[in-house]
Amino acid sequence: DMPVALHALVIQLIAVALFSSWPFAASQRFRTEPWAWYASALAGPAWFLSLRRLFEWRFGDGAIGLLPLLLAAAALAGSVVTSNTSGIPIAALAGAQRTRRLWAESEPWQQSAFVWFLVVALGFVTVAIPLQLENEWITIGWALEGVAVTMLWRRYDHPGLKYFALGLLAGATARLVANPAVLGYYPRPSWRIVNWLAYTYL
Repeated sequence: DMPVALHALVIQLIAVALFSSWPFAASQRFRTEPWAWYASALAGPAWFLSLRRLFEWRFGDGAIGLLPLLLAAAALAGSVVTSNTSGIPIAALAGAQRTRRLWAESEPWQQSAFVWFLVVALGFVTVAIPLQLENEWITIGWALEGVAVTMLWRRYDHPGLKYFALGLLAGATARLVANPAVLGYYPRPSWRIVNWLAYTYL
């Protein structure tokens, strides 16, 4: 039933917005509570699979790439900003920008919270294109985010970023090299060279 799917989709999007914004609304209470900020950053990913199902139920999968972009846009600042310390333009989360104002630059929480929000944003942006392409979107999404998180680690030198990037890249490699079933997940393409197998392994 289409109206039911739309209502459920809207309710879940509201839930994501509430869980994402709650620590900021009560920032003094949660200023030193790490799990409050982790939960805030991970609200979008936690609901993503359910939101994807509802989105496809209501709108089909022709524009499914819009969903991760919508979730990223909900967290991203309205424009590309420039880091105060590096002068390098980066796409920054609205949440990440708020965390930079909540803590002084010298406080460890500032970088940790900032990085969590950036990684979530990168995850949604990097999964949008392969999800729209459909075939092997998980493998391609992991690989793209692994590269993006590596670049973020080079900038912020947060140890968690390094290990997360290595895990993502190792997972993508294992799916392509150690999992023979990967070739049977989808029908073989008719084109010999330019097809989803080629861009997945690339």
